[in-house]
Amino acid sequence: MPNPTTSMATPVTTIGARLRGALPVERLEDTGFPGRWVGGTAMVFGPLLMLTGALLRARFHFFQGA
Repeated sequence: MPNPTTSMATPVTTIGARLRGALPVERLEDTGFPGRWVGGTAMVFGPLLMLTGALLRARFHFFQGA
């Protein structure tokens, strides 16, 4: 006896296929400049350089009255 609560088979799609259809994301090859290596390097070294600059100026009192 068939189960009346189950519906007909639906096509199986992966999460990636559903996300590609829902989100307006460009393909990786079409992104062009600056590329993922430059962007990744900037995301790693940018905060490190800002921290270095803040630590180098920490011993100077710039706004002290003259």
